[in-house]
Amino acid sequence: MFETQILNWYVLYDPQTGRIKQISSYPFGFEPESHGDGEILKLRQPPADPFNVPSTSYVRDGLLLPLQAMEIEDAYSVGLNTLITIPLPEGTDIHFGGSWERGHDRIEFSADTADDYHFYIEPPVPYLPKGIVIHAG
Repeated sequence: MFETQILNWYVLYDPQTGRIKQISSYPFGFEPESHGDGEILKLRQPPADPFNVPSTSYVRDGLLLPLQAMEIEDAYSVGLNTLITIPLPEGTDIHFGGSWERGHDRIEFSADTADDYHFYIEPPVPYLPKGIVIHAG
C-alpha cells in the first residue's frame, strides 16, 4: 500500500527580475536550503501545473503571478526594402539568425529577399516570450 505524502511547493527566483529559475516540492516538514543564486518562495497552495510554472509565472511582492501576453501580432507582412518597426517592452532580448541581441525596445527590420523571417522575443517580466514571423515580399 502506498502512503500519500503532503508536499510543500517552493520556487527559486531572481529577486531583481522576479523570473523563476526552478520549482521544487518537498515532503511536509522539510524546507529547502537557500542556493545563493536566488530567493525561495513557499507557495500557499500547490500549482495546477507545476512543470509550466517557470515559463508562465513570475514572483512579485511574495506572490506567484501569471506572465502576460505582449500586445504584438504573431505575424507581419512587409514589402521588400521596406522598414518595419515593432515596439517591444524595454529590455527585450531578441533571437534572430542564430544570435541574441540584448536589451532592445523594438525590432527594426527590412529585407531585400522574399522570405519568412523568424524572431524569438524574450521580454522582461511580466511578459511571456513569443515567436513572431515577418513575411517579406
